[in-house]
Amino acid sequence: MKRLLWIFLLLAGGLPLFAQTPDCVVAFTFNAAAQRSTITGCGHNTQGVYEWRAVYASTGFTVLSLRIESSLNGVTWAAFNGTVNNGINPNTSITSASTDVSGFNEYVSVTLTSATGAGTISGVLYGCRQPGCSTAGATVTIPTPVPVDGPTAAGSPPTTPPVLVAGQDSTPLIRTMRTDANGDVLVVGAQPANSTASWTDATPQDTVLAVSTVNQANVTFGLVKTGVITAGVVTFEGTTDGTTWVPVSVVSIGSTNSSSTSMTLATQSNNIWQMFIGGLTSFRLRLSTAITGAGATAAFTLVATTFGTELQQVVTQASGLNLHTNVDTLPGATTAQADAQTNSPVQPTATPSFTAIKQPTYPFKFNGATWDRDFTCPLSAPITFTAASGSLQIVAASGATIVRICHISISSSAASNWTIQYGTGANCGTGTAALTGAYNNVTTFALDFAGTLRTPASQALCLNSSVAVTAGGVVTYAQF
Repeated sequence: MKRLLWIFLLLAGGLPLFAQTPDCVVAFTFNAAAQRSTITGCGHNTQGVYEWRAVYASTGFTVLSLRIESSLNGVTWAAFNGTVNNGINPNTSITSASTDVSGFNEYVSVTLTSATGAGTISGVLYGCRQPGCSTAGATVTIPTPVPVDGPTAAGSPPTTPPVLVAGQDSTPLIRTMRTDANGDVLVVGAQPANSTASWTDATPQDTVLAVSTVNQANVTFGLVKTGVITAGVVTFEGTTDGTTWVPVSVVSIGSTNSSSTSMTLATQSNNIWQMFIGGLTSFRLRLSTAITGAGATAAFTLVATTFGTELQQVVTQASGLNLHTNVDTLPGATTAQADAQTNSPVQPTATPSFTAIKQPTYPFKFNGATWDRDFTCPLSAPITFTAASGSLQIVAASGATIVRICHISISSSAASNWTIQYGTGANCGTGTAALTGAYNNVTTFALDFAGTLRTPASQALCLNSSVAVTAGGVVTYAQF
């Protein structure tokens, strides 16, 4: 009960206590001089609030002046017109303080009139129509740091209910986190003990060295040979059900940088291998062919790790020349997927690890007959009709380029029949031709073509209105 009372007092120390509920509450946060609390709502004193109390806390500023102010019109401000009941106005404490004033004013606010340094002030202005805002029900000082029940020092056992780092299980129940003697958190599914074995010519065929990989990420194992081994094969196997074992591919992270499902001990040098678990529940090394070689030993250490490491495959070449990569060409013309080529599109073909993959060159789009380069529309132009009708050029011709329209939109003062056109000369007056039919009796439209609506080469782009209108809009396009 005493602890509960202490907690309530702590909480009370962080909040101002009033003999009555305030009629107005105005929160403020300042970080620079001349900032003022809002004068809407309670700041415009239409409720007849008479008594005000400003409470604040400050960090960072080395000097400040915080003042409760009043105004007749919300424009011209001065120090509060009334009586200072408690504290001072302006308040200059750079940590925390409060000021209580009384008197009726049309507008009331709190202003950071001056400040030195970089900091933040946060506070609340409380207002009451009847006396009470400046009457505190209790005064409590919160110590720093706040004392709590728990052990007296790190490494000592808890003698009273401690504040513990905890989590919530699926029940849900609160569960505290346990650590080892060094204070390290114990992890569920942590790395199991290493598995080791030394195989000789006396080791029976199909002897296994296994490790559970449940909740694990990687398997790593190493080989150290002594003596001369003339025969013997070790196969790498995994299982998902504990019964059916299949060969799995592991990667050498030593000098060879290769992938395999087994090793021949007679030719294999000392090395380290690694693989990503990928859903296996167990992994093992199996002596699929017995060892021969008197006095020789193959020693293995097998480790499953909870946290995975990135597997890398190193590409090397014999000489010191620049590294070259051979890329398979796609079926069809040698210029596959170049502009206007007609060979059929070919999807990438998945192949086994460490072998070539056929990959098309992007970005191109197939239009059903030829390949077109993909592109964006980085250009735009405004459209403006000023009490005019007829054709209006919106994109000028440029050499032999084609105008590719992505978007066009317009808003008009009156309904008109609109047609997108192309041509040459002033406002497409020569060789005028329609790109679209007429959009009849329209005041507003927005059309998206994604670059598929195009002019012929060397043509300007125009928009035609059947009647005189005042209109505006935009066109986005690419031109090449």
